[in-house]
Amino acid sequence: MEKIVLTEMESLLSPVEQAKLVGLIKAPEQIQNKQKSNFILYGMAIAGVCAIIGYFLSERIIKKNKKDKIN
Repeated sequence: MEKIVLTEMESLLSPVEQAKLVGLIKAPEQIQNKQKSNFILYGMAIAGVCAIIGYFLSERIIKKNKKDKIN
């Protein structure tokens, strides 16, 4: 196991920053803008479909309840 030697200024950093400096913690790669916009678009499409299905189900339930009240 290698001994890690830090300079005086590096030793003043927080433990997390020291680990990043030494290379123990890798910086996360950010999602590219194009991929991020695709995820947003897919999410909006799924939410829209769910909203439409919910609307039609609620309309069906309301009509059924009205029909039951009339009878």
